[in-house]
Amino acid sequence: MKDDVEQHIGIWERELPWLDPVKEAIFMRLSILARHTQQLRRDTLAEDGLPHWQYKILMKLRRLGPPYAASPSELADELGLTRARCPRDWRRWRRPD
Repeated sequence: MKDDVEQHIGIWERELPWLDPVKEAIFMRLSILARHTQQLRRDTLAEDGLPHWQYKILMKLRRLGPPYAASPSELADELGLTRARCPRDWRRWRRPD
């Protein structure tokens, strides 16, 4: 019995004969594994009441080092987001001065 990855490979082998089926299967399985682990991390964080977006901000601030602060624009740049996409919550979610 073929799984989803093997079916995917079978379809694309006909369409793209130059496709390396072994490499494509590896990439597909890694992609599936990554999705599962990302969801597990999101679920684990949510159990402790920490939304994933806040976790990403905390991790980015930690990587920036002391004083562990950045403006919303700097965070957007660091996270690869457009500045317009910065949630308004980012501006409210900060340590009081």
